[in-house]
Amino acid sequence: MVDRPDTPATPPLFARFLVVAFVALQLGRGFEIQLAVLGFGQMLDIVLNKTLKHVVHEARPTEFCANHGSGMPSHHSEFMFFFATWCSLFLANRLLINAVLLIWPIAVAVSRVYLTCHTVRQVVAGALVGSGFGALYYVVSDALVLRKRPLVRNLLLAQQQVVGGERESHNGKER
Repeated sequence: MVDRPDTPATPPLFARFLVVAFVALQLGRGFEIQLAVLGFGQMLDIVLNKTLKHVVHEARPTEFCANHGSGMPSHHSEFMFFFATWCSLFLANRLLINAVLLIWPIAVAVSRVYLTCHTVRQVVAGALVGSGFGALYYVVSDALVLRKRPLVRNLLLAQQQVVGGERESHNGKER
């Protein structure tokens, strides 16, 4: 058997978004809109996972896992495969990053089975749901937001200029 600490296996939600933010910042500036789109998708994926867990309500394989809630589908696998699929589609021309994005969720899925927190079936279900939702969400977000980046960015810049202008006028400065 694998020895386990008494702490839950799931990191806090904000830690997951820090990973997403770090990756986006490493890719360079100008990815604020994409980061917001990806973050919103991750939140939708959490809702999808909680809904599926409630509907399926399949127990975890053992009592050794710190989390005793429903195990189907694996949230870790779903989250990572969603993230990897969306990012791979967004960064289709970056082969090294895509190689890492392929290995990372597989390693997470294998670890969930190794730690006996999920069955292989639960992890595969999470991978399929995450990949499928990641691809669907990318297609929708690309059509509705990402292709319209210049429009969205111009609106955000206009808002910043208005807010910046108001701040300067309050400080006694004029543009």
